Amino acid sequence: MHKYRIKTIRYEEQGFASIVIALVLIIILGLLTVGFAQLARREQQNSLDKQLASQAYDAAESGVNDAYHDITTIDTSTGNDYINSTNVPSPNTCITPTSMPLLSPSADTYNSSINSQNGVSYTCLLVNLQPPNLLYDNVFPDTSRTVDFSTPATNARLHSLTFTWNTADAKTTVPPFPAGTGGFPPVSSWNSPAVLQISLTPLPATGLDRASLINNTFTAYLYPSNSSTPISYAQNNSAPQDQGLLVPSSCTAQGTCTGTITTIEGSPLSSIGEWYNLHIIDYYDESQNIIVTGKDTNNAAIQFIGQDQIDVTGKARYVLKRLQERVQPNTLPTLPNYALEAQDVCKRFSTYPAATTPDTSFPILVNCSSFTITSP
Repeated sequence: MHKYRIKTIRYEEQGFASIVIALVLIIILGLLTVGFAQLARREQQNSLDKQLASQAYDAAESGVNDAYHDITTIDTSTGNDYINSTNVPSPNTCITPTSMPLLSPSADTYNSSINSQNGVSYTCLLVNLQPPNLLYDNVFPDTSRTVDFSTPATNARLHSLTFTWNTADAKTTVPPFPAGTGGFPPVSSWNSPAVLQISLTPLPATGLDRASLINNTFTAYLYPSNSSTPISYAQNNSAPQDQGLLVPSSCTAQGTCTGTITTIEGSPLSSIGEWYNLHIIDYYDESQNIIVTGKDTNNAAIQFIGQDQIDVTGKARYVLKRLQERVQPNTLPTLPNYALEAQDVCKRFSTYPAATTPDTSFPILVNCSSFTITSP
């Protein structure tokens, strides 16, 4: 009888471990590949977004330029700007080719589509001919802004102007208020929002002469303070010693200051809708924004005529850019040729409204020059 021996076969498990390691490596490599692909796609998308944002911004600027062209171009047949209250009755209505012939003085045609193949255009052009405020941005020290403005006939006479400005470089402390004739502190020790010099001159429709320009111009200094005290045009414009007064203007902890001039209806203007010249000079600190608002004698907010607001949205495919600009129209009153204002000018001059030959007998100052202004 034969006996058979049963052999036991043992399977090696080293191959299974290698398969697991290979699968783990494949998964890791796959995740890395997906991650790099996502990163490359994101960078590509960011690059595209930047390009589209630049195109949308350029499209919005094209809309601003179109509006600026017509705001500052006179229609010789009517004497008005091409954009005026007749063809733009509402600030909330988009200007379209059917609403008015933009760029009509030139050979250009109105077309908001900048690049139709790439979807670049400005989608809406708004022009507000009577904005609720006057706005100036990035006003640097020792620079000025000036505007001639009026108010709509729907408002009563102008009663007050409120000036709001904020520091551009985080200067939030309030300086001590100058006492007596001590004067302003030096620039080197200044760590506060700006001081604003405000000059307001009524421009009546008739009777405007050199004496009235001098006598009726109201000048005050809006000075940063912990509290605000409005100053009256009517009460502080009766004598030369009442000019150049300091006006305490309250400032917040964030460096935003507010000052007010009141009782402007006491000026020589005799009717609603006459014009004023406003001159603002910034001292000490850069003002990120200077905003001027006003109220009439009925305490109603006024709109301003003299600084048009352009609002344009540019579009490049799915990216939008919105721009707002302020421009001055052409239909403003013209100051007489003897009106002159200068700042930090080291010159000596004389005026002769009725003479044609200048007088050169006065001496030339050291490091300065002399000039003469004549008018017919």
